[in-house]
Amino acid sequence: MPFHKEIRLLLLCKPEALTDIATKYDSSHLLAVKLDITKPQEIIDAFAIAHEVFGHIDVVHNNAGYGSIGEIKGTPNKIACAMFKVNFWGSTNIAREDVQYFRDANKPSGGCLL
Repeated sequence: MPFHKEIRLLLLCKPEALTDIATKYDSSHLLAVKLDITKPQEIIDAFAIAHEVFGHIDVVHNNAGYGSIGEIKGTPNKIACAMFKVNFWGSTNIAREDVQYFRDANKPSGGCLL
């Protein structure tokens, strides 16, 4: 699969955390976008921004997630549900959107989900 220019779209809950990286690239090669992975509309909006700014996405690397240490019986339901929302639904919704994007928006179609 041929890749386009070296462009990075960073989707983070706290984009300011990567200001040191932002200084290494100009805005035509790096875009940091605030994203709450538990909100499907924000995922859709982030892909729309990427399409508007860059016109193409070759690779999506989704590494959002976290864990909780302790016995399952001692984990409050609220914590377990929040973790499941991020680790399962967040990842699932990213995958749904990027597969749709790779298929319908990329011309030629294609892309890689890591």
